[in-house]
Amino acid sequence: MVATHTITATGTVTVMDGMCSLYDGLVAYWPLDETGEAPIGDAYDTMGEAKTFTQGNDPGTAAGKTYATARHFTKTSTEYFSRANDADLAGGADFTWMGWFYLDTSPGESPNYYMMWASESGVTGWNVGLVDNGVLEAFFQSIPDGTAIHDSSWVGNETGAWHLVIVWYNDATTTAYISTDNGEAHSLDVAEQAASVGTHYIGRQAGGQYMDGRLQSFAFWNRVLTAGERAALWNSGNGWAI
Repeated sequence: MVATHTITATGTVTVMDGMCSLYDGLVAYWPLDETGEAPIGDAYDTMGEAKTFTQGNDPGTAAGKTYATARHFTKTSTEYFSRANDADLAGGADFTWMGWFYLDTSPGESPNYYMMWASESGVTGWNVGLVDNGVLEAFFQSIPDGTAIHDSSWVGNETGAWHLVIVWYNDATTTAYISTDNGEAHSLDVAEQAASVGTHYIGRQAGGQYMDGRLQSFAFWNRVLTAGERAALWNSGNGWAI
């Protein structure tokens, strides 16, 4: 069965029945499926709010997961995307973030991190990446210290396969969560979070730590998704694409 959902500035889209709620509170969606001859260019938001990320050193392309093509990042070429601080993406209140990733190589010992997303300003913000031999981590910065939450069920250093990571924050309980491939939700009290006032990155963080592999279908909601909605994003491993 199918249903329709109207998105401001983009018209009406047709989606699978029962999935319309995933458009509620969806601030931005970056398919990361751009194609063409180099330079391929920026990462575009398809939700009509034009929250484009500008390319740095022009990430390439490779076979995708939820779309035919994904953006490909080579760590040694320091490829990434960035966007100036955007209050809609800065956290500090309820949010959910998702992204698909595929590793070409594995992170080694610290500090050889592979960053997927970063919204940080040194004292506030959050990021998501693989650290310390492939440990999947979401790091929440708060004053005076930062707190990292790990997905302990994730078997690190697996290359050549697609995985879905979802991170969310419940402001009422000051609890952050991380889950991979619709598995166990690992939680941690990260203290009350202030919104980031720094740059947003895809494929790196402010201090570097570049991605080595593919990224696709990044999304940001201004609410906490339900367990059923997170399962719909996983879609039995097939993923979800707008």
